[in-house]
Amino acid sequence: MIRTFAACLAGWFLVELVSAREPLDAPNVVVFIADDVSWSDVWPAVPTPNVQRLAEAGVTFRRAYAMPNCITSRYATFFGRMGRREAVGSEYKSYLAPEGKAPSLAEVFRAAGYATAAFGKWHLPADPTDHENVISSGFQHLRAGSAANLKGRGGKGYRHWQRIDDGQVGLSREYPTTALRDEFLSWWAKEAGPKFAWVAFHAPHQPLHDPPSEVLPEGYEIRRGGKRLREQYEAMVVSVDTVLGEMLARIDLEETIVLFFGDNGTPPIARLSNDERGRLKGTTFEGGVRVPVVLAGPGVAQGKESRALVHVMDWIPSLADLAGVDVLEGAAADGVSFAEVARDPDVEGPRTEVFVERYEQDASKEKGGSPSHVDVSVITRRYKLRRSSLSHRWQDHLYDLDSDPEERSPLDLSSDENKAIHARLAKLLDELPPRR
Repeated sequence: MIRTFAACLAGWFLVELVSAREPLDAPNVVVFIADDVSWSDVWPAVPTPNVQRLAEAGVTFRRAYAMPNCITSRYATFFGRMGRREAVGSEYKSYLAPEGKAPSLAEVFRAAGYATAAFGKWHLPADPTDHENVISSGFQHLRAGSAANLKGRGGKGYRHWQRIDDGQVGLSREYPTTALRDEFLSWWAKEAGPKFAWVAFHAPHQPLHDPPSEVLPEGYEIRRGGKRLREQYEAMVVSVDTVLGEMLARIDLEETIVLFFGDNGTPPIARLSNDERGRLKGTTFEGGVRVPVVLAGPGVAQGKESRALVHVMDWIPSLADLAGVDVLEGAAADGVSFAEVARDPDVEGPRTEVFVERYEQDASKEKGGSPSHVDVSVITRRYKLRRSSLSHRWQDHLYDLDSDPEERSPLDLSSDENKAIHARLAKLLDELPPRR
């Protein structure tokens, strides 16, 4: 097993930073998902050299957004749709597939003749313990998988969890991060291309803990100061980066498109300070929805950054575009392709705004009322309108992200200029598809 920090970086980082590579006829595609990692958890808070090297080999998207929590974000990623179209506001009430399920990301590549496999955390429609549901979602395999988070369904955490391998279910004590790595590398070495892999880390999602030394760089020491939970969280982020490097060492970026992103922001339990309370995962503040996104591979520029607005709903059309694959009819109703930006990061990109949302579905909705708590934002290249309600008491706050990126000082809505900006963004929120 690769143990040293230097070895983790070897092989795949020897990339000449020049113009974009020429796309292949059928490149492989690998999507890596870190669980509960915001932009600020990678840049600059935590040492993540493998993510940084991937950035040197591709494009870093500085204005990338996800939904505020795991399920809503994965739904948006997998189907390219707003969760409100299927009443996915904060969590699924069951693991049944949504009504009229649109084609998924995996189905798009499976229909194009790709071998497909998922590894790690599922947290998607349908019950993954039933292998037929995995197949119907577009994957041929789910290995080292879990239905959702590791604590639950009989599991207690990272050393005692319900593991799923192609429908075979049992409790495991193998560390899930290494289990995911080993299953991926085995499949990757044996499977002929082209191939599509969905690699969803469980880490650094709770329960927070000290990762074993085998998933940390040699010499890394977990700090033992006063912010114990934050220190454990950072070590778990580092463990993801270490294992990511081990997998990337086996991937040829000349023939593989690689996407790395976080599914939502920092969990509140891992906040750096009390100033962040109520502004992280589970909210549409930047700390809850702005995530790291790095894309590399054939057809992608190298060593560049982009400030174009992108959303996880854009993965289907963007990856399909870069791979030369047709998007199935009905897929990605709310996604747009940012492949043009991947090729030339200096262009503005197709999006002028993105939407992020979380809402609690409750009994009032079943009686024809509205959800009891809503947190929705529309974000443009400069401004952000956040609309929230608690027990139907609505509040609008408008922010200038250029001058106030931490959203500490809402703009005064009494000025004519700010009134006009508010009215324009409020109209966009009012025109969103209705919640089911």
